[in-house]
Amino acid sequence: MIDIEKFNFIKEKYGHCASWAIWKEVGATPKSNMGDLNVLDPQQNPDVLSELKPDVVFVGLNISIDIGDQEPFSNFHPTSPHAQDYKTRFALKDTELWGGYMTDIIKNHVGMNAQEVMNYLSANPDVEDKNIETFRKELKDIGTENPTIIAFGIDAHSVLTRNLNNEFNIFQVTHYSYQGLTKEDFRNEIKSLIERIQINSEIRKDKSEVLKSYKEKNVISEEKTLDVSNVIFKVRHTFTTHFRCFNCFINNLFKKINIHVTHKIIIGSKTFINLKTHYTSKITC
Repeated sequence: MIDIEKFNFIKEKYGHCASWAIWKEVGATPKSNMGDLNVLDPQQNPDVLSELKPDVVFVGLNISIDIGDQEPFSNFHPTSPHAQDYKTRFALKDTELWGGYMTDIIKNHVGMNAQEVMNYLSANPDVEDKNIETFRKELKDIGTENPTIIAFGIDAHSVLTRNLNNEFNIFQVTHYSYQGLTKEDFRNEIKSLIERIQINSEIRKDKSEVLKSYKEKNVISEEKTLDVSNVIFKVRHTFTTHFRCFNCFINNLFKKINIHVTHKIIIGSKTFINLKTHYTSKITC
């Protein structure tokens, strides 16, 4: 739980570009009360600190309009009747992701055309590098070490994965402003995302436990334990996107990295693979 000192520190340092996935209850219309920031004021909403989840981080590409003269935490809480952020409120309400931290990967670059932003980054790679470092610092400042990062749209996801895929768990959802996306569709997508996050968490837990067991029994050396761990980490997103069971994931992994399988071991209700120590190559995702 974030205390009031940490909350105020984040508000002061990042309030101009970030916010929290908490909104006032919807009123007469789906877009009503989106810009009411009293809900993020601990004095007016004493429960807000207990709702914050810094280990869940939503990331957009860049801010679409200049909010420099607006209240802190105005990002993702628009007052414009044309904004589509209301779909995010509808999609996240009463889910495990409500209360997550919200920010943009590219700071101080206002624009509504994502392709123009991507072209700008291609022409100015130093800008992207600087913003990636800023984001790393931002995560540290909010007090999260192993966040679940959720990118809004393809472009934000692209920037995140090409820089941070080996450091964090990164997922993607459709951008809430995508034409034709209904709030109901977006909520269904968020529900599916939550399931993928849970599966991913179980895979990482199982992987850690199995590799630890193998290492203790000298089934594979410490060096190869680290190699296999790295391989499984790199194909994590492949499993969560394309496979419905752990066995399918493992079988695909072996095909890609040419690991020889000796026999399967049953541990509790999980099926795992006993590996020979020799393998020829590693996958690159």
